Amino acid sequence: MLPLISFSAIAFWAYIVLFVAFILYKIAKSVKTHDKAVDEEQAQREAYIKTTARLINQKDNPLTSSDMNTTEQSRENLSEKETQQNGERNYHTRDILLRTLRDMNCHLEFPDDAEFITVTYQSEHYAVYASNSSTFIRIVDPYWFSHELDDVDGVSTVRRAINKINAYAPTPLYYDIDNEHGVINVCSQAYIVFHESMPHLQNYLECYFHWFFQTQREFYQTLSENGMSDD
Repeated sequence: MLPLISFSAIAFWAYIVLFVAFILYKIAKSVKTHDKAVDEEQAQREAYIKTTARLINQKDNPLTSSDMNTTEQSRENLSEKETQQNGERNYHTRDILLRTLRDMNCHLEFPDDAEFITVTYQSEHYAVYASNSSTFIRIVDPYWFSHELDDVDGVSTVRRAINKINAYAPTPLYYDIDNEHGVINVCSQAYIVFHESMPHLQNYLECYFHWFFQTQREFYQTLSENGMSDD
């Protein structure tokens, strides 16, 4: 005769089955959440790519035929214009950048003994580093967010937000620790090629300035999603 199974044994095995089912549910949910996050980041990357195409090739501000002729001529005469200056090749990068920024109606300042130019675009202040001896420029949007170092959880949230956004943003974020004032400061920057042979230079810069604004918005949104208000 088969032994009877006690009620406690049935309850025990039922608990085991429910526990295993709960664990499997949590694993499946975690995988789904991760896949969703990956899909969202991929969508954001694609959005940035589409924004690039739209802003650089926008119809309301195309190059005129004379601009196109000038661009082609600059390509043909590139070797002639890249002359030697003080033993270094002169790419005229800084000169062309200043002309482009003025065409964009940016306010420019030249601090004494500073390597950078202060550029104001749509009320945002940037430090732009440019030299005629290099075909790259560096744009920095400095110290637009600060948070108290005493708030350990808040500082951790800020760092996680920076890491998340830097996975796809073309204007990466970085932070600076100011121990004197007890705060962590957040900045963003872009290190990009800038050469006279490139078409649509004005739209090219406007596109990056747009990304600076977009990166700030997504940073604040990430903080909000983690229960942290703007400072």
